[in-house]
Amino acid sequence: MFDQQELTPFQENVTLPPPEQLELHIRHGIAQAKQMTEQRRRRRKLTWLSGAAAVCLVLLLAITVRVSPAFASALGEVPGLQLFVKLVQGTSDQGIKLAVGNDFVQSVGVTDEKADASFTVEGIVADESRVVVFYAMRAKDSGKRVRLDRPEVRDASGNRLPTSISWGDPRELELNGTKKSDGLQRGLIDIQVASGGSLPDQIVYHADYRLENVAAEPKMVRAGDTDPFLSAPPGRTEAAGTASFEVTIPIDKARFASMKRTYDLDHWVEADGQRIHFTKATVNPLRIAVEMEYDSANTMQIFDSVDMRLTDERGTVWRSIGGSSSGANRDIVYFESTYFHTGKELYLEGKRFRALDKERAEVVVNTDTAELLRAPDEKLSLEEVSQTDRYTRISFKLKGIEEGDNMGYTVLEGQFKDASGNLHQTGNFGGVVSSWTAGNQDEQTHFVYLNNETYPQPLTFPVYNYPSYLEVPFRIRIE
Repeated sequence: MFDQQELTPFQENVTLPPPEQLELHIRHGIAQAKQMTEQRRRRRKLTWLSGAAAVCLVLLLAITVRVSPAFASALGEVPGLQLFVKLVQGTSDQGIKLAVGNDFVQSVGVTDEKADASFTVEGIVADESRVVVFYAMRAKDSGKRVRLDRPEVRDASGNRLPTSISWGDPRELELNGTKKSDGLQRGLIDIQVASGGSLPDQIVYHADYRLENVAAEPKMVRAGDTDPFLSAPPGRTEAAGTASFEVTIPIDKARFASMKRTYDLDHWVEADGQRIHFTKATVNPLRIAVEMEYDSANTMQIFDSVDMRLTDERGTVWRSIGGSSSGANRDIVYFESTYFHTGKELYLEGKRFRALDKERAEVVVNTDTAELLRAPDEKLSLEEVSQTDRYTRISFKLKGIEEGDNMGYTVLEGQFKDASGNLHQTGNFGGVVSSWTAGNQDEQTHFVYLNNETYPQPLTFPVYNYPSYLEVPFRIRIE
């Protein structure tokens, strides 16, 4: 079970390409894409008669999507190139930097142009498990900026793909000490494919957007753990007709065909009668996946690892970038990729897991009387039950988080049971669900939102994650 991404420090122990080489590799990817585009044009002369439906689709796309000159040309003096290089340098993901430094950039260059704003996918870095998108947005009004909301990834037939999506706050970047005056906001979108999923030859990226005044403070929005797609931020209505962008992104799967490496681990660790089985590791150019199983006879519910990481023979640390559940008692942890790294050995290691006795893995609350009737221990307390026109908000205080545990906790599951045994979902609220003060990570506030309905009391919530620890030192050789 996995919570929001941990805030672990980036280790500067790996040799990464300097800026001029990153720029060279991006240019090389663009030049290759341009050559392939010319080849496709020649082939289309022979294969354009593919049916009336396809012709209609092409005409429709021609109305809303155009090729971006920034990535379709060899770039020459296009200043945006240096800005995307700056974004790559700014990311803490060592695997992405190494992939860009090894000619792994694919040009896309498509734009969805609206009356008030535009959205451009300039290029991508992709393998079968992950797609990192280089994008740019612009508001037509220079006093506005664009905010994305509720992204989705679908195939060409409109089926939603099993992915999680995250991105940083897009911004105008300074180049040579001067902020760009073209109003372009540039950023990266990280699309991770769920376990068992696969990428088609094309993906359709769709996202709602809104315009904000430039002076407005940025609103930080994060994907929920149970639903990888973002919901509306506070104050946002969900009325039909919301403005949206949509672009079709081709995935050149030949670029990463046969690049996956799989290792059988079959390694058990045990502590206090709790058994964990590390089964397999899969290395792709942009992500490493480590699969594990928890013994069904365990008396504790094991949530995830506090400090699991990859290391090489020189002590370089490759951090976790998330995870997912692949079934009952089965988890997958994702790491930065070492695919393009020159190290000779690779180890999986850690010391602690988050775990809780199964008999204590519930929280019981009476929201009518604002009473906490059952909690795992004294670390969790009820602060307040308040109500708005749409939601009932339950505020919890979480204390006693140990040093070195950098998790922003989501304590409770998104499903709960009332006193009559009926199951309900928590409210689909896209605002802040947990918070803490900088420098005071050992104390957090956690919020749960319920739709305003009448529930037979009390309400029982399964625990999703909790700062209770199981010491399990391990070190496993992968490569």
